[in-house]
Order: sequence, then structure tokens, then C-alpha cells
Amino acid sequence: LYTIGVAAVALSIPAFLNSHSVYFLCFCIFEVCVGVYMPAMAYQRLRNIPSEVRATIMNLFRVPLNVVVVLALLDVGHMHHSVISLYCGGLLLAAGAAQYLMPK
Repeated sequence: LYTIGVAAVALSIPAFLNSHSVYFLCFCIFEVCVGVYMPAMAYQRLRNIPSEVRATIMNLFRVPLNVVVVLALLDVGHMHHSVISLYCGGLLLAAGAAQYLMPK
């Protein structure tokens, strides 16, 4: 959960500061968060989703993700970089909230 919060902040900071070095530093922080997040989520899938249906459930959850990506890519040409950065940070905060509300 903390990883998602740090990643959201790292993606939101470049919206307020206009510096290439800040962009790069925030991107590196985000990539570290991705490196921590992926194995943690693999463990959560292993623990919470039965192996008989794991592939089906994961593929069903990829459909809405791909819809969001396609919609974002259709509109990205009209957005400023700061708006895109805030959009990504906001989506990460929503993901963190959903994960927090997930039953333990």
C-alpha cells in the first residue's frame, strides 16, 4: 500500500515542477516502486486466488485495464504533460484506496 502511495506522489510531483532532473528522479522512484510492487502482487495472487481459476480471473481483470489504457492513449495528444502526470497519480491513488478497502 505504501508503495502505491509513493509511486502516486512520484508521478504527481512533475506536474508542479518543471525540471528534467526532477522528472528523471521521479521516474526512477516510480520504477523502484514498480520493482517492489510486482513481486508483492504475485504473492497476493498466490495467496488469494485459487490456482484453478487464477489465469481466468487475471485475464478478466486485464480487459478493463486495457480499456483505460486505450482511452487514455486516444486523448493523450490533447493533454499537457502536467495533466497526464496528475492523471496517472490519481489513478494510482484510486488503486491504493481499492487495495486498502480489500478484505484482509
